[in-house]
Amino acid sequence: DYFYRRGFTEDNLSRVCPHVKYGQYANSLPSFFTADEVSRILAAIDRESPVGKRDYAFILLIVKLGIRSVDAIHLRFLDIDWHAKQVHIFQSKTKGTVTLPLVEDVGWAIIDYLQNARPKTSCENIFVKPVNGYYGEFETNPYSILQKYLSRAHISTEYKRKHGLHALRHSLASELLQHDTPLPIISGILGHTNTNTTSVYLKIDMKMLKKCALEVEYENK
Repeated sequence: DYFYRRGFTEDNLSRVCPHVKYGQYANSLPSFFTADEVSRILAAIDRESPVGKRDYAFILLIVKLGIRSVDAIHLRFLDIDWHAKQVHIFQSKTKGTVTLPLVEDVGWAIIDYLQNARPKTSCENIFVKPVNGYYGEFETNPYSILQKYLSRAHISTEYKRKHGLHALRHSLASELLQHDTPLPIISGILGHTNTNTTSVYLKIDMKMLKKCALEVEYENK
């Protein structure tokens, strides 16, 4: 359309150009927290209080396994195989199940919450509110919980960066890329059905992007 309006072409070729689906998303950069920011978020949680024990286990689960917050909310006792040290995550988005290793610190955080903080309830979900009930029945939602710890950790949320729980999922992808983890493995961990979905994280792989930089010649005056 630009070429046509400027007279470079006789025909407006924009009328026959195919529509690119999700173009805006494809051009965006995933929001994520740095490794230092993630450490500060976890350190800001009061792990001595019942609510803090729950929030620490919940957030650590997302940080270390990269699962979606909605799937962490629906995590049940039968989804964890303690003997095999595995956790089976049913993904509400893809309707599929992904099996991930139950890393040691996540496992102990969940055990600490179950033994010392979780109220007695018949709810099958692991994470519940302080009074008998389901995590989704919180007086605040999980997004607000993360914002509380961002504030305590003095992490700014003013500039244009998404700072919800999904950004923690992106943070894991960024961390894995920094350790040269192959894209198909990252795709499997995040439960993506297509590696093209995972490739969006290549835009924030600063280690590899630096290798693409070209030398710039300049005159030293």
